Amino acid sequence: MKRLTDSLAPRLIVAVLATQLIVITGLMLFWMVFSHSVSHDDLSAATSQRRVAESITLDPAGAPRIEPSSALRAYQARRPQLAYAVYLDGRLVPGSSQQLAHAISPRGWAAPGANLEPAPTLADLYRHFPDLQCVQLLAECGDPVIALGEGQHANVSMFPVHGIGTAVVVTSGNRLGLDDLPTALRTLIPRVMKLFGSAVLATVLVLPLMLRRALQPLTRAANAASGIGLETLDQRLSPDGVPKEIQPFVTAINQLLERLERGVSRQQLFVANAAHELRTPVAILCARLDSLGDSPATRDLRRDATRLGLMVDQLLAAFRMQGQTPADWRALDLVQQLRDLISDMAPLALRSGRAIALEAASPSEMVLGQADGLRSALANLLDNALRAEPAGGTVIVRMEASTSSVTVDVVDHGPGVEESDRENIFEPFWRREGQWSGTGLGLAIARRISEGHGGSLQHLPTEGGGATFRMRVRRAPAGRSIDPSACCKD
Repeated sequence: MKRLTDSLAPRLIVAVLATQLIVITGLMLFWMVFSHSVSHDDLSAATSQRRVAESITLDPAGAPRIEPSSALRAYQARRPQLAYAVYLDGRLVPGSSQQLAHAISPRGWAAPGANLEPAPTLADLYRHFPDLQCVQLLAECGDPVIALGEGQHANVSMFPVHGIGTAVVVTSGNRLGLDDLPTALRTLIPRVMKLFGSAVLATVLVLPLMLRRALQPLTRAANAASGIGLETLDQRLSPDGVPKEIQPFVTAINQLLERLERGVSRQQLFVANAAHELRTPVAILCARLDSLGDSPATRDLRRDATRLGLMVDQLLAAFRMQGQTPADWRALDLVQQLRDLISDMAPLALRSGRAIALEAASPSEMVLGQADGLRSALANLLDNALRAEPAGGTVIVRMEASTSSVTVDVVDHGPGVEESDRENIFEPFWRREGQWSGTGLGLAIARRISEGHGGSLQHLPTEGGGATFRMRVRRAPAGRSIDPSACCKD
């Protein structure tokens, strides 16, 4: 199962969002620390006023009063200068700081015992205190601050008290501490998320589209690379439109392809030269063996020499096909090709006590390909079948045609191939564990030639026992010129 982080887009989104969150949070913290609009004590006032409001209760007579809660007492113990006053319906609530109430009363509002009807609002505060300061928290105007003189000030907020009404809470002597951290977070987080939410939405929607567009040249390069094989090593990846950061990777791939092309070319040239040098000695060897008698040992030598000649022909045919394209192929009469091949191999079959039978529904079937390559591949299949066929048996060469391809089956009735080995036999020099004999190069080259012709080569079991090798090649389109070098022999 693929993980989400296996994709580049989610990782970039997480990285960008984390960066945005850190930057936005850092800027807001910086603003809250160094801004002249918000003091540290304003955050402390928000905590103290909330705890004072939570301490408002009713006495047995039903009158409101302040009964400091344990949280308020602990908070005030760490701030000895903290004072608070609460007004309900314009009256000072018992339990309030008389000193703070007295400091406020000369300003003409809320003297002890005064009755203001209706209850004051923030607008009333501004009318009574023209010098109020407005605390600006981002885009929202916070609670007012009353200047008390000598650098002192009182913070004013209005709190709804359940079952009692709306209370005006005034505090002074606020000092920021670690216990104000929850208040700071409650103040900061909603505002961060308000800004961060739009950034999240924009990043999640826009970044994948931008990334997909930016990586389109890399996708095109990957598609081009997937189409490069041994037959197309001369192709290179285009750096056009590839981002500058990825161009070194494309350049490295092209350099790798260039080195690989040179290495494969040297190897193929060496094999072709070696096969060409072997061709003359093998031909001389076959001629000398033909001049000897017909003893069993001589027949075995002739068969081995013939196999060696077929291998040399296959190597040369595979080399000649390098760099060829379907445009270089000619139309060949495959029926005539098979007749010529069977005629050439008939003496070998007769000497080994076996026969070859050709079954073709049509006297002529035109295919598209390279004559030497197809002949060498078919010769290898036929030679393998003759060696596998029991003495006195008949190897069947069966040809069938469809609208787009022609199929040739080479059928023997020997021991066959185990199902688990049916693909392994096409590997060069494959042999089963514990055995000295193997498949060599013949079947590997035959399959390569078949695939080079746009066809295939596969193994099928023969009904009743044995092996069937099926080669499929393209049928020649009507009007394609016939290769004169592939015509019938005299």
